[in-house]
This record gives sequence, C-alpha cells and structure tokens, in this order.
Amino acid sequence: MKINENLFWSKVDQTSNKNGCWIWTRAKFWDGYGNYSGFRSHRVSWTLINGSIPEGLFVLHTCDNPPCVNPDHLFLGTQADNNKDKAQKGRCATKHKPHKKPKPYVYKTEKSLDKRFLKKLEPMADQVEQSYLSGMSLAELGKIHGCSPSTVSSLLKNRGVIRRRKGPRGNNGTA
Repeated sequence: MKINENLFWSKVDQTSNKNGCWIWTRAKFWDGYGNYSGFRSHRVSWTLINGSIPEGLFVLHTCDNPPCVNPDHLFLGTQADNNKDKAQKGRCATKHKPHKKPKPYVYKTEKSLDKRFLKKLEPMADQVEQSYLSGMSLAELGKIHGCSPSTVSSLLKNRGVIRRRKGPRGNNGTA
C-alpha cells in the first residue's frame, strides 16, 4: 500500500492529549482503533516511522489507548505478549486475570431446556396425556407442541403415565 505521509499525519491530533497520545481523528473501527484506508492507523504509524512489521508480530500500545498513533507509545510483540500485557493491565476476560478464578460455563443441557418446555406443556398436560394414551407417539406430540419427544416423555413421567423406559419388545430391553 502506498501511504501519503502528509495526508496521514494531517489526520492526527498531537496536542490535545495530556498523556502524550497522538489521537487519530478520522474514521475508527468498531473497537476504537483508527481506520486509515482499511488499515489500523497505529500499524500505519509504526510502518511510517520504523519500516515494515515482521510477520507474526503485532503493534502493541504502551498507553492502552486504541486511537493513539504516537510512535513512542508503540512496540512490537507476539500474540502471547499482547495477551500477557492485557492480563497484567486487567483489560481482558476474567479467565486471563491472575487475581480471579474463572467462573465455569454452564451449558444449556437438554434437562434445562426440558424444564422450560415442561412449564409450557403443563397447562395442556391432560390433553397430552390423553393423546399419548390413545396411541400418539412422543415424536408426534413433540412436533405438535414445539418441543422434543424427551420433553413430552418427562412430562408424562412426572405425571406417572410412563413408569420406566421399555425396550423394543416391551421387556426392558432384553431380547
């Protein structure tokens, strides 16, 4: 990419920031980093002053200010360096912060979904039970009520209609 140096630096405010940051004043990406013709402005700044960025390295900020393009606030590092820097400065997800234990993620299991649908089915429980006893399958009942067959099964088990799971011959799975 051909960079017009004068044009680039004309879009930078070098005076207003008390921390010495040179602020990119034009378009920004969603995360606050400057956008110069589709390139991150701090990377363009580094390239103008120091030359190309070696493959596999990132341009990091000492000031932690995304729109800053001051070359004195920029340094090269790996992704690991960036993650370590973020963790030390407390700018990342809880799992990377050394002083906090991560909270375990609770996956929505079929049981938790069952509870939600059971509440939905409860008002129609008598109708579901009668349909099941008249020969309608769990799959058909699930389709009608917008839930899985196992949810219908849970409802019927809770009401005592289904006592236990039976095998293909009705003898608890033994041939």
